[in-house]
Order: sequence, then structure tokens, then C-alpha cells
Amino acid sequence: MFFVYFVVVVGWLRLMRIHSDNKVSIHYYFLGLLVVTCIECMFNYVEYDIYNTSGKRLLPLTIFSVFFSAFRETLARLLCLLISLGYGIVMNVLNRYRTKIGLLSFLFLVANSINQACFYINQY
Repeated sequence: MFFVYFVVVVGWLRLMRIHSDNKVSIHYYFLGLLVVTCIECMFNYVEYDIYNTSGKRLLPLTIFSVFFSAFRETLARLLCLLISLGYGIVMNVLNRYRTKIGLLSFLFLVANSINQACFYINQY
């Protein structure tokens, strides 16, 4: 899956370069989400490979994997929230909603990290 996401990232970068005059700032958020997904896929593969070979989970790698997975899901939810607010097309600036969006994203990151950690603890 890492290679599939890598090809998608390269394709997205190519499309952004071809249509550079029509880019809006939301396209960079999509690129960031694709890159984070690619990195998360790589870390999950490394974690499960180490777990399959040794039979033990490495705590720092598991913590990083849980945090990165929660960060990716938070970034995806943030992107959905920004699109639903009309950012990039209707509004160019989010000054009114910046604190609310930041607080909602932070709370979702914390809640999702706890949920992912509970999943890994129950699985172990």
C-alpha cells in the first residue's frame, strides 16, 4: 500500500504542477494528507513486520504509530471540516473560526489517540 500511496502523491504533485495557475490552498492540505497517509502506511508495515518476526511490540514504535494514525485521521476530519465551511473556494481566510477549528481538531486528536491506544492495548 505504501507504493500505491507514493504513486498517488507523485501523481498529485504532477497535477499540481500542471495546473499551478488554478491551485487553491486546500490542494496543499490534500497533499499533506496524502503524504501523512503514505508515512503512516510505512510505519504500520514496519510495526507489524517487527511484531511478526519477534512476537513483541516495541513500545516507542507503537506509540508513534498510534499517534501518527490519530494525526492522519484528525487531518482528514479537519480537511472535511474546511471543505464543508467553504474554505479555499468561498472563503480564503478562516479568522473567525480559527480557534474553534483548532480546539475541535485538538480534542479529536486526543480522543482518537486514546481510542487507538485502547485498541492496541486490547489487541496485545
